[in-house]
Amino acid sequence: MHSPIVYSIREQPAGLWGVCCGDNVLYEAEQIGAAIKLAREAAHDEYQRTGHSVTVELPCLLDTISLARYARSGTGLP
Repeated sequence: MHSPIVYSIREQPAGLWGVCCGDNVLYEAEQIGAAIKLAREAAHDEYQRTGHSVTVELPCLLDTISLARYARSGTGLP
């Protein structure tokens, strides 16, 4: 079984919002809403292509906000 693939939304040094997978910045957007939309589209595409579980998260200071999950039932993802 594969570990879930995690896309995260992170503020970049230049003030843009990055869509990241691991340490790699895949896309950048000027507004957080656009970055969230890009991340959800990329995660959904990844899930459709591979069938692997994919999540989209927004890390914050005290917690991480889950924005989307794409997984088959029975994968153990909450």
